[in-house]
Amino acid sequence: NDTVYKVFEGSTGGLLKHLKRYHKAEHQRARLASTHSRLRVAADGTITELYTFEEALEKHISFVLFVVLDVKHFQLSRSEAFRTYSSTLDPRYVPSSRATSAKLMLVIKALMFSKLFMALHQAKTAFGDPFAGLQSDIWSPKDNKTSYVCTRLSFVHTSEDLSKSEVTPILGFDEFPENRHTGSAISRQLKKSLQAVKLDMETSITLPTLDGAANNKRAFKIMKKRVKLVEMVSRVLFGFWNEQAGEEVGS
Repeated sequence: NDTVYKVFEGSTGGLLKHLKRYHKAEHQRARLASTHSRLRVAADGTITELYTFEEALEKHISFVLFVVLDVKHFQLSRSEAFRTYSSTLDPRYVPSSRATSAKLMLVIKALMFSKLFMALHQAKTAFGDPFAGLQSDIWSPKDNKTSYVCTRLSFVHTSEDLSKSEVTPILGFDEFPENRHTGSAISRQLKKSLQAVKLDMETSITLPTLDGAANNKRAFKIMKKRVKLVEMVSRVLFGFWNEQAGEEVGS
């Protein structure tokens, strides 16, 4: 190419500004050659400009929620097949990278906990202590190498239109940190989950509900809290679980 370009402002940036204003075709070719360019050429030759991060943020959040709720992996964003599928929905969008998705997930978690704090404060103000129920369970995969614990609350939330409904936010879904599922280990985990939202078992929780395992009974004896134990009875003939209310255990 024998075209002579005049360098403006003595910088590459100045040259690009000049190309953009007076030589649009050359400017586009220069952008396509850059590894940082947001321009993409489709198979049919169509040139598309990808969203900026700010423009794509809402879509990035939707992608992160899809991965988390559907128990996928953020590595999915690197799959060529998934990117091709995504581009058929919106040619200007590319899913956020694994690192960016992980950062967004932490921001979403912080915002959700902030919203949860507000809802808990509202419920406590409306009903006083105790105002919430608690459910928790521990389970292990078939290999029995790792155990997991999930803890959630149940309380009445008042919406902006003053309607009331029960909400059941999950406080924690974590790897159980101790090898043995002792009553003292379970009680420590429950206290940790409640402390994350500035609640405590003695004053904030009305009646916790767990299965009838002996270690759960022991955990609540340690915490000096009455607990409703639910015995799960297998109904093989009908293929479902039937819940039967069990006993109450006190200190």
